[in-house]
Amino acid sequence: MRPDPALNKAFDALPLAEGDVAATGHRVHWYQDWVGHENLTDEFWTQQSHTASVPEVTAPVYMITGWYDIFLPWQLRNHAQLAAAGRPPRLTLGPWGHISRGLGAPSVGETVSFLREHFADAESDRVAPIRAYLTGTERWFDLASWPPPGTRTERLNLHDTGGLSPDPTAGGSTVHVYDPADPTPALGGPGLQANPGPVDSTAHERRGDVVVFRGDPLSEPVTVAGEPLAHIRFRSSQPSADVS
Repeated sequence: MRPDPALNKAFDALPLAEGDVAATGHRVHWYQDWVGHENLTDEFWTQQSHTASVPEVTAPVYMITGWYDIFLPWQLRNHAQLAAAGRPPRLTLGPWGHISRGLGAPSVGETVSFLREHFADAESDRVAPIRAYLTGTERWFDLASWPPPGTRTERLNLHDTGGLSPDPTAGGSTVHVYDPADPTPALGGPGLQANPGPVDSTAHERRGDVVVFRGDPLSEPVTVAGEPLAHIRFRSSQPSADVS
């Protein structure tokens, strides 16, 4: 997918409320509604969200997603909601992004099998409700739940020296300068591109608006599964700022 060149002016427009005029030459009412409600807890957004009603779904549910799908966190949260309600859905986690080329065949095959099972009383070929691909091993695993049984939480702390370790931090701070006119490029990871995933970020990490924290090299292979949670305290010289 390629953005319309005509939208470039809208992307660069400041303040953001002028983006619709820059792109179309006139006000766009729904866009003004969006930028006029910047708080996600605003009723404007919450009344349009279906998140709270997910546990009420009683129909069989099959979820297909990938490690590099931009919507992965929310899909796993919906899965957890249904599981907590006593209706765990079927879940496939593959080595894909949202529109990766390799997603088509397995997703269609799995979906047809799921539909035949529920509409034609066909026998299921699944041995567990969750099938997950372990990156780095090129192997699929059948699991009873997500996160996998036996998963433990590991806590790591950021240090002002650029370190990352289980040791408690002694305080301090790290400073960086960010220029909105030269935004930090998105590099690798999840996305809507055709080929998301891991990339070499060495050059990217040398930018002045990127802060890196490194831990000691791992002494043995480690499998990471679950959702990371970060507690970050920061101050900005500007009234609006994001951390990503």
